[in-house]
Amino acid sequence: MFSPGAAKLAVVAKVECKPIVTRLGTFAKALSVGAVMLALSRPALGLAEMTEKNLQIAARSLAFMTGRSTGTLRIAIVYAPEIAASKAEADHLMAQIGSGLTAGRVTLIPLPPAQLRIADLAALKDRDVAFVTDGLAAYHATIADAAAASHVVTVTTDLDCVTQAHCVMGVQSEPRVRVLINRAAAQRSAIEFAPGFRLLVTEL
Repeated sequence: MFSPGAAKLAVVAKVECKPIVTRLGTFAKALSVGAVMLALSRPALGLAEMTEKNLQIAARSLAFMTGRSTGTLRIAIVYAPEIAASKAEADHLMAQIGSGLTAGRVTLIPLPPAQLRIADLAALKDRDVAFVTDGLAAYHATIADAAAASHVVTVTTDLDCVTQAHCVMGVQSEPRVRVLINRAAAQRSAIEFAPGFRLLVTEL
């Protein structure tokens, strides 16, 4: 699955520092393990749900942002309480993250209020990452504008948000594990990822 990327990483390793290359290997292994675990648990999972494995992979991916500190990331969960799918995913994410979740070199910390309604997007200025819940297609452009203004990374399982350049990162659980990065959305939020990492994911 990753043989083409592995060959390219041999070249990248010559120009990137050793810690980055080591973390890329760990990240590639996480993707492979995640694919197996998700296949085993597939019957119990919703298609657009931010599962524990997806959350772990998303967190590890955030470690490859460049030009900013990535050790501890302040997060918000963007949701609309009147939309059942959005509210359910927001509550599920909070249950998984709790007071903090560590994956590899990254710790996600929910900054109160952890769940932000669309009307409260101005509070993103104090966050590093915004998880965009399912069912918010009508608000994607609004969320993208607020995130870009505050240089916030948007992460979602709704891949339409990524393909339409409203979200920076998308994590897909089925039929296989994939991480999507939208370059235009990342540039709007002044976010860059390590070149070696970009070889391992799908960049739009």
